[in-house]
Formats: sequence, structure tokens, C-alpha cells
Amino acid sequence: ERTRELEARTLQLQERKDELEELVHLVTHDLQNVAVASAETIRKLIEVDGAKFSPRGQRFGDRLQRDCRLMATMLRNLLEVVTQTEVAERREIVDVASIVQECIARAQGVVESKGIDVVVGELPALRAEEQKIHHVFENLLSNACKYVGDKPNPRIEVGASRDGDLIEYYVRDNGIGIEPNQIGRIFTLYHRAPNQTVAGIVQQGHGIGLAVVKRIVQRYGGRMWVESVAGRMLEINRAFAAG
Repeated sequence: ERTRELEARTLQLQERKDELEELVHLVTHDLQNVAVASAETIRKLIEVDGAKFSPRGQRFGDRLQRDCRLMATMLRNLLEVVTQTEVAERREIVDVASIVQECIARAQGVVESKGIDVVVGELPALRAEEQKIHHVFENLLSNACKYVGDKPNPRIEVGASRDGDLIEYYVRDNGIGIEPNQIGRIFTLYHRAPNQTVAGIVQQGHGIGLAVVKRIVQRYGGRMWVESVAGRMLEINRAFAAG
């Protein structure tokens, strides 16, 4: 009896530890995106209107830019010491269509600057935790926008299909694609495909987003995969299915 009690207590402590690690992982990843975006906004502000700043204003702008970069680095270091595991959670009916529209709205600047045609189909609701589903689609759409490349008529499609109780959601783009030898590795934590360039510019990343997304999908009994041919105008299917 004593042994069973100790085992039960150990399991409870491990679940709590995993839950806290997951929270740190998700929050730091999202905050890192904010820090990087803020640094880029400040850089553009200085580039466009920097000549109008007083010497003091210029110093403040430079300091803000450095602080945002430092924040992003600190958050990246924090991400390197946490892992995400499966935990029990409260689930509710999530309006996936609304979440996708929110994600598209947040990416509107990139969508407009690259002239991306975003097409959204039917997106059934599912039972999950809303924050995690938001995290899934924000990462998939962000990646699609980043790697759409400089090809003509860039396009991203978001939709779903049903097969009985199974729902398959997808995010497709006609971007630069992925090398065949990298397809099985892109969902590995901290892995980045080598020489990922768009229009000659190396794309920065930390190998976190897709690994986190895959683990969230697996939590709901789903699976996630990618279909791609590098360098060709072919749809990339970043899809996941859940019952």
C-alpha cells in the first residue's frame, strides 16, 4: 500500500512538472515572436523616420532595438531548457474558423507585402484547448508565409475534410518546398533544415515551432505530416488529423 501511494504521488508530481514545462514552452515561444516583431518594427521606424529624431530619441530607439533583441535571445535560451510533454487539460468546443481568421489578420502585413492569395475553406470545430489550436494554426500560417518564396502568384490554402469522425485539417502553399531528406526531420525539436533561403535570404528560426505543433496534435490523438517537393510549384500539405 505504501509503495502504491508513493507511485501515485510521484506520478502526480511528474504530471505537474510536465504541465509547468509546457506552459513555459508555449508562452516563451509566443513572446519570442513578439520580441522579434517589435525589434523589426523599431528598426523600420528608425530607417524611415530616424532623421527626424533628436540625438536623444535616436539613442532611445537604438536602446529599444537592442533590448528587444536581448529579450528574444533570453527567451530562446529559456526554450532550450524546457520540453513539452502530454498533460491532462480541460477541453471545449473550439471555433477553428475564427482562430484561422485571427491568425490571418495578424499576418496581414506579410500577406499584403508578398501579394499572397489566402483561401480559406470549411473548417469544422473540434474539442480541444483553444490556446493550443491557435498556436497550431499561427505556426503553420507563419511558416507558409515565410517560405512562400518569390514565386509568381503565391497562394496559401487552409481547409479541412471529413472521413467519418476523423477531421483532416491542412495548410497548403506553393512555396519553395522542402528537400526530401529533411521531411522526416522538420518536426524534431531544435532541428532546422540547412540552407533554408527565400529570394537569396537565409531564413532565421530556432527549430521550435513545428515540433511544438506536432506534440499538440499528438495530444489529441492526431497525427501530423508534410508533403513537398523542393524547388517546385507544388502544394505543401502541412496537415493534421484528429478524431
